[in-house]
Amino acid sequence: MELVAADIGGNHARFALANVEKGRVTKLNEAVTLRTAEHASLPTAWEIFGERLGRALP
Repeated sequence: MELVAADIGGNHARFALANVEKGRVTKLNEAVTLRTAEHASLPTAWEIFGERLGRALP
């Protein structure tokens, strides 16, 4: 299963695609780091993450 791992903090929001099999992370892709001050909301940062990936998010 593919999912998005996120770390949302006061200064940065980090998103990365991860693959999980049988409850274990089998692959964690490189994180995309966005400055929270540059995005009005979490949905806005999420949209930018999807644009940077260039494909639909899981």
